This record gives sequence, C-alpha cells and structure tokens, in this order.
Amino acid sequence: MESPVSFKGSRGSLHGTLFVPERFSHAVILLHGFAGNRFSSRKRVWMESLEKSGLLVLAFDFFGHGESDGDPREISTSQELSDLDAAIRFLRTHYSFKKLFLIGHSMGGVVALLRAAYQNDVDALILVATPLHFSRYPDAFYSKKEVDAWPATGILRIRGLGSEFDLNYSFKEDQCRFDIEKAVRDMTCPALFIHGKRDALVPFSESEHAFQLARDPKQLALIDNGSHTLETHAEPALRAIHSFLKTL
Repeated sequence: MESPVSFKGSRGSLHGTLFVPERFSHAVILLHGFAGNRFSSRKRVWMESLEKSGLLVLAFDFFGHGESDGDPREISTSQELSDLDAAIRFLRTHYSFKKLFLIGHSMGGVVALLRAAYQNDVDALILVATPLHFSRYPDAFYSKKEVDAWPATGILRIRGLGSEFDLNYSFKEDQCRFDIEKAVRDMTCPALFIHGKRDALVPFSESEHAFQLARDPKQLALIDNGSHTLETHAEPALRAIHSFLKTL
C-alpha cells in the first residue's frame, strides 16, 4: 500500500512516500541525490520493486528539495544527516522491523554512508553512483572562474542538474568537514556499490576505489551503458540489489 507521509525535521516538515506490504520484517529508506527529489529518475519503480519483495519502503525529500520545507540555497550534508535521523526516528516510532537498509544515490549515498559508518543502526548499505571524492562536487560541473568567485560572492548558481537555484558557500564549508574515504574504511555493515559505466557526472572509478577500501562483506555492480541516474537501467540495478539483499 502506498501513502504520502510527512514528519518533523530539524528545520520544518519533510515529505515522503511510504510503501507498506501486507507482511514485512525489514525496512529500507531511499535517499535521493543533490538537486533531486524522491521521484527523480523514475525511482518509483525502485520503491515498488522493493515493496513487492516484502520490504517496508520509505522515500522522502530532503530539506530544500521537492515537497519538503526549506530554501535550497541552505542545503548541506549536515542538514541531510539530520533529515535522515528524523526519517529513521519516524519509521521506528510507527513501525516495528528487524533490520534497516539504506539506499543512497549520489549525494544521498554520501549521507547514507556517513550514517552507516558512525551510527550503529544500519544493517546494510547500497550506494548508487556515490562520489568517494565528495569535495570535488559540485565544483567539477562549473568553470574555474565561477568556482573561484564562490567564496567571495557567497553564491554558486546551480544549473544543469535537473533544477536551478543559488547555493550558499556554507555548503562547501560544511562539506569539507567530512572525510568520505575514512567513512568507507570505518563502515562495518555489508555494502553494495552500484555505478553506471557511462556516468558523465561521477566516474565509475569512484565506486571501484570505494569498493577496494571497504571491508568485507561487499559487492560491486557496474552497469554497462548506465548513466549517473540509471534511469533507463533500473532493471539490472534492481537485480543487483535484490541479489545482495538475499545474502543478508
């Protein structure tokens, strides 16, 4: 059963969609990427597939994205970690389940990884097109002139990523607080790394490198001809996810 939900975050209401099968033992939360939302890149297909496999599924929009409250110029990694904390608290308050899995795409993968590495409440992690060298982004998408002006102007105009908005320099200052390579090394739960081999935004070598750094048990699924979003390659990605979850 699909239903809209909302719950309180640290800076307003967060809105999402919940898929509840008749019977379930485990839950999964889907985390979208930078400048996206819970339905970006046909992610409803992923939600429905996961529900059909017998999982309680929650997907929600981060602060400043989609239907959730907040100004997108004020988004940050720390804020999204707080949002994820609120989502987990919401699920655990209203539902009883044994294991919690996180599926994060791109920046959502970074948030999922940081949660799994430093909180003992994630039982498995699935990282999709997740940047290991997080501090290179979004700088890599813009000219050196634009990036060099960002600290002085305080604003970087985000465009070409599915939406257009101004991003405060505080995003970069907050971003630099996090060591993603260390988080991969510190993570102890089982992990699946998925990446399209034609990702034009985050090269698939980043997932290859992260896979090498991660502890066992771990899996790597590289999707032939898959883009950053895997929008047209949901089927092989979901096959890899379902196969991985069966090992848990």
